[in-house]
Amino acid sequence: MGTRAKHREKKAETLSQRLTKLAALAIFLAAPAEAAAHFGLLPVTWNPMCRLSEELHDIAGSAAHKAQDAAKEAEKMTLAAKRFGIFAAKNTQDEQSAAARFLRLHFEIKAAAALEHLANTLMPANFKAAAQSSYLKGRIDETLKTLEGITSATNNGCLVTATTSATTRREDNLGDHKCRLSPPDLKAADHQSAELGPSGYTKLKKGNSDETAQAANTFNCRLLSGEENNGIGATEATTAFTLADGYISVPTTDTAVTLTDLTSASSISSTKNKAWASAHTAVQGILTKDEAAYKNTTAALKGDASFSDLLGRILLGTSAVAEPTVGNARTNLFGEPTKTKVDDLSKLVDETEIPKGIGGLAKPTKLKDISNINELTAILGYYEFEDAKELNNLKQKLDAVEKEKQKNSPQEKQKECEAHKNNKKDCENAKCIWKGGDSESKGDCEVNTTKVAEQAKQPATGAASGADPNCGQYTDPDTCAKAPGKPKEGKKSVCGWIDYIEGQGKVEAKCRDSSFLLNKKLALSVVSAAFVALLF
Repeated sequence: MGTRAKHREKKAETLSQRLTKLAALAIFLAAPAEAAAHFGLLPVTWNPMCRLSEELHDIAGSAAHKAQDAAKEAEKMTLAAKRFGIFAAKNTQDEQSAAARFLRLHFEIKAAAALEHLANTLMPANFKAAAQSSYLKGRIDETLKTLEGITSATNNGCLVTATTSATTRREDNLGDHKCRLSPPDLKAADHQSAELGPSGYTKLKKGNSDETAQAANTFNCRLLSGEENNGIGATEATTAFTLADGYISVPTTDTAVTLTDLTSASSISSTKNKAWASAHTAVQGILTKDEAAYKNTTAALKGDASFSDLLGRILLGTSAVAEPTVGNARTNLFGEPTKTKVDDLSKLVDETEIPKGIGGLAKPTKLKDISNINELTAILGYYEFEDAKELNNLKQKLDAVEKEKQKNSPQEKQKECEAHKNNKKDCENAKCIWKGGDSESKGDCEVNTTKVAEQAKQPATGAASGADPNCGQYTDPDTCAKAPGKPKEGKKSVCGWIDYIEGQGKVEAKCRDSSFLLNKKLALSVVSAAFVALLF
């Protein structure tokens, strides 16, 4: 081979060696371009964590606010019960008093049921959501705060920007993104569901194949590797560990971190990602005032099981009552449809004016304008106390009537007259007949049956005008219902065949003066004249 040929061969070999070395250098320099664990996380990874933290920031307050809203609905029912009760007690003679009394009882039952649901169901569910979401926020915030804090001017940074620069904080913003990392706001009225929805944490980054999740050849973050050279391992690699309750899995080698898939509820592990799983379940279980327990059902009393139960227990003595039996009682009280009567009565109650001084009122005030539970309770107590006094006065009068009747009965008169035997003066003073002739001290004293009969037909002293229509003379329901005379206002008949008296219970079935039962029931504040009329 000639000299020139050898020179060309040597020159080609030298060029080949140089190209090989350049290729090796290029490979060496290009290697760091792949995502490696000891480099910082990019915004595509940490920004969704910040957004989720911001959403979790409002959940505790939102859950508490919804519990407060439900409590206010229960309070409305309590206030409504007081107002209907006041109307009924203030207007005992009003034909709508009975309906008002039933609505009072209905709202008391509804308020109690609402408070029970609030205490035993809604509050535990909402407070659980507040606790679990706050705990998850703490785990996320602690991770972000730690990663944010690992930084330096030129070499270290665990959270980096898209341009591979270290991320800086400006007040509530981390870089250009809001990321307060502060305790939950208990004043929040509501919360968003953009990051945490029914299907999972839909916006979070997941997996480890996407190289954009973690930077390449930028600021170092040794916390994201357990390796001994570029990670936190000293002389040897650490075991694998996680951050943010298992969301970020840190490898033992100098490779990219793995982001657990939390975007689907079915993929969230209740053991490895307990904080995430618990928060997701709890937040989806937040309850509101829209639950059935807080709904006003007076617009459809026919379909209200609790109201039918109430009617049955009061009017029929049993809760096992079905249509049409209970329906007849409901129609007598409210008509059909019930909504019309309820709405009209509600307006009437709202417009009822309570005089100054009653219950401590500083001026005459309509019931709709009184929302202080103490004032309403005092007003209700005042009118019920007045009813109780009226009952007591009525009872005294009725006792006097009964005593007078007993005194003038043939049996009692016979005893009285016999006591004056052998005493002419006392016998005649007692309006008995002296059978001893002219003797002043010896002779029988007998009843003046004619006088007793006349007295029996007269109203006893202290009885109200028109009282005692002598219903007791009728011995069967038909003749009782046809008793002559003008029925009292609100009554269908003068007398009624009665076997039950409110406050006494079951009594002997007999024909009784319906006005007697009416006055007792009114004074007892259990039913009004309209309700008593239902019984006849």
